[in-house]
Amino acid sequence: MATSPNPWEVGNRRTEASSSVTGDAGKFQISNVKYRVSAPPARPRPVINRWNEDCNLIRKVLGHALEDGVAKILSASDVQPSEAPELCFRCVERNASEGQPTILTVAAWDESSPPVWERVVTEAKQFVDATALASGQLGHLDVAVEMIADELWLPKYMSVIPNEELTPSLAHAWDDIRDKVWHTLDAYPQTKGRVTSISLFRLGFSEHMDSNPLTVYVSVDYESEEARWPPVADEIQRYLDTSPYNLRVHIEHDSSEWYPKYELLVKNLTPGQIKERHEHAYKFNQRHTMTVDLGDDIGAAGHLTASDGGKFMPCVGTLGCWVEIRTVSKRTWTRYALTTYHNIRPALAGFQISVDSVGATPATPVKDSDLWKADVNGIYPSSHFANPIKEVEHPTRAQHWFAVGIYNREIARNPPPFRDKAKEELARITAFFDEGNQRLGTIFAASGLGRRSPSRGRMDWALIKPLSSPPRIGKNTLPTLDEWTATDSTSWPADAVCGSSLRHPSREEGLRSTPNGAAVFKLGSASGPTSGVFSELKAGVAFRDDARLGAVLGQEKRSEFMYVEDPALRWFSKRGDAGSVVFDEEGRALGLLLGGHRPQQAANQCIYVTSIEDVFEDIKQFSKGGIIDIRIAED
Repeated sequence: MATSPNPWEVGNRRTEASSSVTGDAGKFQISNVKYRVSAPPARPRPVINRWNEDCNLIRKVLGHALEDGVAKILSASDVQPSEAPELCFRCVERNASEGQPTILTVAAWDESSPPVWERVVTEAKQFVDATALASGQLGHLDVAVEMIADELWLPKYMSVIPNEELTPSLAHAWDDIRDKVWHTLDAYPQTKGRVTSISLFRLGFSEHMDSNPLTVYVSVDYESEEARWPPVADEIQRYLDTSPYNLRVHIEHDSSEWYPKYELLVKNLTPGQIKERHEHAYKFNQRHTMTVDLGDDIGAAGHLTASDGGKFMPCVGTLGCWVEIRTVSKRTWTRYALTTYHNIRPALAGFQISVDSVGATPATPVKDSDLWKADVNGIYPSSHFANPIKEVEHPTRAQHWFAVGIYNREIARNPPPFRDKAKEELARITAFFDEGNQRLGTIFAASGLGRRSPSRGRMDWALIKPLSSPPRIGKNTLPTLDEWTATDSTSWPADAVCGSSLRHPSREEGLRSTPNGAAVFKLGSASGPTSGVFSELKAGVAFRDDARLGAVLGQEKRSEFMYVEDPALRWFSKRGDAGSVVFDEEGRALGLLLGGHRPQQAANQCIYVTSIEDVFEDIKQFSKGGIIDIRIAED
């Protein structure tokens, strides 16, 4: 069965070698790409530095001999490192088992660096191999040598192009520029069908973000070989140089953190697992309340069985807001929960996940299964499927499981009265699930994967019909002023809006009418309240999920509204925030959060949003006249 490649698994593939050399430990290969030379060839970025048992052994046996020896080789070649040689374990973030102990050096790069660095890395690798073999204790380890430029090490800062620089001419020309860049990328086999996003914003190394260059940012998937990018980038840059806007192109691998997360059902959480999940905004004190409000976590009921037989929990999403609709058959306003279709896909038969060395990712749905049909056709109230569709829950299985794990750990580690308090909370939340109070509702209608807005944006929505028992309908209350001031946001809505109800926008107040540089906000189940700055320039985005239906990744060119998050935030938006409603400083709903993208080394990220006006209009069109009106529910 065909599956979409796990981006993190593919990310372990090494960069194409440029040469090979023989040393004391045998032949080794070297990769030499812009800003980076490595032996053996490096893994695609982003790569992180850790410390592990291999590093402990090297330090115990050799002390700092490897770093000192590499430093002498650098000095002999007149290379002045900005970061001295350092022993570390270099690995892809989600697959530490595939990493390698490495002597890493950071240095300044110029046009003369490629041959000099390759010679240095060759000598350093030969020295490292010979020293390790001579020790008599390290012959089983392949210690890498890598040099990277400051450009791959220093933090980057991204910002929306300010109004004084976003001339009407550039704003008007951007769609054509973006499409021309995409056309060029598709003309080369190394990037054809591999594009995941094309955006325009300021991106650079200065904290004074207005001084960073205007960057046409291109991300590609890991199937695209970095060593073959230079001719593509050169042609794009030549095209950009014909315009008067002083744009520069930057291509890199897609390091998206937004791929769906499926948690393995385990009984006991280790401290490392707790730390990792807390970093992804799993809550220590998950609320188990009867009402479900704007911004709460939701997900499909039950568990998922993976290809290896393991039990996994569905991904976590966010209830965007409560809406009210009127239908031909029922003219009174009736409430439904609004979220994204992606959040509820695991509720349909045919949803599959595949497990490999880096975790669990969605696999291609079973052909002609309920999910296959829903992806293509959507879900109508009158749709008939071969299997019952699972309900939607709050709290989600994953959040509940995490809370149970935390309380069990507290009970095991703490004396009374702390242990007694944890026992009380554990009993309360366990009873909440045992009594079925987590049941939120059933899927009333959903877009599927194929619908598009008039401006080529993705339509990704689902309506959930709440159960009458237990009563779960909550409120559309926006974060309070205290909740905003507790965050690191540098801006928040007007004081009168904080703690008030989400508002329905008029035709003149929607996302299409939002000015460039306007402050926007969201409340997500993973990261809570966050703020950002809206960009008038739409991003070209190829969603990975579309490839599961057989389309070539990047073949269908779509443009999405976007905003750039505040770089001061402690918690940035995460995958569990998909479905959040985005609103303006007056509390008016603007759109639904689809996902996001963080450039490598960036202090912040861009967020993709679909217009609430387009969502509401698409819901009415999708119903073929059955739904005659829809609005934000009034508390």
